[in-house]
Amino acid sequence: MTPRHIAIIVSAMAISLTIFNATRKPVLIIRPIVAEHNGCVNKKQKAADIIAACTKVLARDVDESFEHQYYKSRALAHRRVGDYDKALSDIDAAITLQPKNVNDLEYRAYINNEAGDVDAAEADFETAIALRPARIHTYLNRAKIYKIRGEYGKALRDYYNVLEMKPSNNAALNGVSVMHFKMQNYDQLVGFLNETAPRWKKKHLPYFILGLLHVEQTGDYEKALAAFTTVTQLEPEHEARHILLAMAHFKLNDDAQAKIYIEKEVEAGIRANAAKRNLWETLLFLFAKHILGVDTGEALRGLAYSFAGRPEEGAQAFARFIEKGGVASRNVMNAMFQEHGVEPISESRIDGADISQNLREFATKIEQVFSLERLAKKF
Repeated sequence: MTPRHIAIIVSAMAISLTIFNATRKPVLIIRPIVAEHNGCVNKKQKAADIIAACTKVLARDVDESFEHQYYKSRALAHRRVGDYDKALSDIDAAITLQPKNVNDLEYRAYINNEAGDVDAAEADFETAIALRPARIHTYLNRAKIYKIRGEYGKALRDYYNVLEMKPSNNAALNGVSVMHFKMQNYDQLVGFLNETAPRWKKKHLPYFILGLLHVEQTGDYEKALAAFTTVTQLEPEHEARHILLAMAHFKLNDDAQAKIYIEKEVEAGIRANAAKRNLWETLLFLFAKHILGVDTGEALRGLAYSFAGRPEEGAQAFARFIEKGGVASRNVMNAMFQEHGVEPISESRIDGADISQNLREFATKIEQVFSLERLAKKF
């Protein structure tokens, strides 16, 4: 229980005691007061419930610190439902009570931005920075808004401001990388990653990005291989270690070595699946493999080739998977198709145009899993 919770309970007890002394009858009002307080400040509740609870407690004569908290909580609830006028009215009231509260200024900046008043949002951030110029979160929060608005140059500036204050800040390292990518500053991104690699919390991540950058943009596949090799050295059990090395070797036209890594990925996938299965799942697996003819290896091979940038060979492996496993394999493929927005395959021949097209479409979508664009979205 927080000090504020204790304070509200003590306050409620005092009110109860006063009423008891006046009437000589105990009046149980502690529970509703505490319930309304909790209902107002509990962010996990529905916005409408928060608004209702806050309105009730604000109707009472409450301590100023609680009043500030209630106004802010109701403001954020109004924001959640898109009622920006009421949200601004409440956050203004909170700021009037605590004009130097930087958090409130940032909340108002977000509300103003969502309401379409970009200038007001900018002014709120500037005021917050003037009050606490070394507060990292203010720069990060403003950078998020710039990113949403597509103002990547301004976001980049704020991320660099953070790195000047804290060179190892993970959000800023990610942010600079994404902004350079969005602005197609590929040379600057390569330089930034090489320079800052020792500062990253996940030591392998800058090399992972570098490898993809060289594969997709610079065309320096030797450097891509070097970067991916570093990933495997720093993170020996990285789930994509075989895929990354296969990808680089394919780009270097070393198909023989690439296929060795593809098979290592298939073997690793089979072992990993076996380790996770309980007795019932093991029996189902053996039934599917030996009775139905489902070849999990071909499915994993299809995924591996597709991930590594060879969707055509991936589609061929998926076709073999379906051919060997019949209806059971088709059902497995259709489940994966559904997840990736691909039309399900019919009962027609495996070499039919519809099945071949769907398999290629699926394999091409899978290819995008290991891409800078996909990685940027995660950041």
